Amino acid sequence: MITLISRETQQPASGASAASYARWDDIPQAYRETYARQGEEPTRGQSDLYCWSGEDELMVPEHPSVVCLCGSTRFAARMNEVGIAETLAGRIVVRPEVVAYDGNNDPQKVNPAQKRMLDELHRRKIDLSDEILVVNVGGYVGDSTRGEIEYARSKGKPIRWDEPDKALEVQAS
Repeated sequence: MITLISRETQQPASGASAASYARWDDIPQAYRETYARQGEEPTRGQSDLYCWSGEDELMVPEHPSVVCLCGSTRFAARMNEVGIAETLAGRIVVRPEVVAYDGNNDPQKVNPAQKRMLDELHRRKIDLSDEILVVNVGGYVGDSTRGEIEYARSKGKPIRWDEPDKALEVQAS
């Protein structure tokens, strides 16, 4: 349950008990989306605080959106974090699975045939997705990721950026 906290008393309206207090944008997206789908999204202002309970049952959409993560395998840890956040937001996540990168012995660079196969397989994942989410740590976008962005654009897929302020303008070929 998500309840607006009274500005005057700083207490939950109607005496609701809560596990957490937060601004609306800090409440996990899956909870906000569940309440919006149920038509229960509270009226809110930027400074409003809410109490919410993580015990509520979250609704999975009948047709959850599919997001394909794109980015350098050197950022496997960040890709995992983003994948978890997207999954908890109620989305199906597809991403690169061969992410053994140690800086020198990236298996995708050691075997060119394997690299081509993995690139093609990732394009099929993009085909299956509703959108792509580019994991661009520090603004980094390598050649493979540029190709994935161009491919997604050619297929009309929306593109989101993990670090939107460092988004790269990639021109479609």
